[in-house]
Amino acid sequence: MAFSLYHKQTKYTAEELLNYSGTDALLTFCSAWLKGQQQFEFFSSGSTGKPKTILLSRENMAWSAQASGEAFQLRRQAHLLLALQPNVIGGAMVLVRAMEWQVPVTVVEAAANPLLQIESNHPYTFLSLVPYQLEQVLSDEESREKLNRFELLLLGGAPISESLRHQAVDQLDIRLLQSYGMTETSSHIALRNLREEGAVYRPLPGVALKLSERGTLVIDSPSAIARPLETNDLATLDPNGFSILGRADLVVNSGGIKIAIEEAEDQISAYLHSLGIARELACWKKPDPQLGEALVLMLESEPLDQAQLLLELKSHLPKYKAPKAIIFVASLLRSESGKVLREASWLKYGQE
Repeated sequence: MAFSLYHKQTKYTAEELLNYSGTDALLTFCSAWLKGQQQFEFFSSGSTGKPKTILLSRENMAWSAQASGEAFQLRRQAHLLLALQPNVIGGAMVLVRAMEWQVPVTVVEAAANPLLQIESNHPYTFLSLVPYQLEQVLSDEESREKLNRFELLLLGGAPISESLRHQAVDQLDIRLLQSYGMTETSSHIALRNLREEGAVYRPLPGVALKLSERGTLVIDSPSAIARPLETNDLATLDPNGFSILGRADLVVNSGGIKIAIEEAEDQISAYLHSLGIARELACWKKPDPQLGEALVLMLESEPLDQAQLLLELKSHLPKYKAPKAIIFVASLLRSESGKVLREASWLKYGQE
């Protein structure tokens, strides 16, 4: 099957895209790729600061597409569904994979629940979502059934909470992979099987890893803008792959004890799930007169008994990982790609 693109109810062949001269950004990108353009401009997500311009080479992106195809090992003839913003690396790479794999791709609006836009008996086999989109899909029975017709779901853009991972494993029968990567590496350089409890990220063939003196992950990959590329993600390595503890700049210094915010979120989420509280959450820090900084929890939930919940968390979490306060919110703030904006959420809700 050859590459074709279905966009805004119109089918485009590779030849038609080669001759495209309009203003649609998605069609212009595909045309540039098919014409052999050697460099493409993207922006970082901006979830931890001001977005920055990143230039990726064709070689970076083509290698990523090829290595991903080998890693995914799709059993059926692929038909990709693009439900992410096409101007960010996660969405753009869906298009590149379709062109490099010579398979069709259909584009839908990057909505909270994009599966509302497709038929129940759809032909699609591969889908990339961010965790927030998955949460919305799982909340709708008809959308869950549509998702179960796919062969593979790839999650990226943000870490998945333990509660959402359990929901996905329990409600879906398809392959579930979470990606690790960034714009600077042309999307993912490693994958982990969400069906395996405590699974590590396994690097794509050809990717080498080590830790810096700071304990952050250093990547050597043909898909990266620099070799090696030091990240700001604290990690641990083992013979099978690696685990991410959290960002080096997402740390709470509480009484001299450094708490990785993302690691604390994972542990809190797992414990709350065991209590039957399957909600999205985020942690942040606030000034504390005794400790310097204190860990706080923002929970998407109607108000619960805060004192009792704090006591439960303190009794069952590792020392120092329990939050000092809980704020119940209707909805955490998120970026365009679905990442939770921790600091912005705290600035909005923590000051009320």
